[in-house]
Amino acid sequence: NGKRVKRGLFKDKVVNKIVNANLNGARNICILGSKKAQQRYKAGGENRWLNFKLCNPIKVESDFELCRLIAS
Repeated sequence: NGKRVKRGLFKDKVVNKIVNANLNGARNICILGSKKAQQRYKAGGENRWLNFKLCNPIKVESDFELCRLIAS
C-alpha cells in the first residue's frame, strides 16, 4: 500500500504518511512472522495498527523485553 519515496523513506498511500523504511520493514516482519501480530493487525484494521504504533512508541531495554511484549 505504498512506495519508496527515496532511500530510507516509504510513503504509505492509505494513511498518506512517510515513514522510515526500516520501521516499515520491521512492521512487515511482525505481521508475517507472528500469527498473534497478524490477528491484532487484522482485528484493529491496517491503518489503526500502524498509527497506534507510530504515535505511541515504547522504550525497550533489551531484545528479551521486546520478545516478551510481542508475545503478550
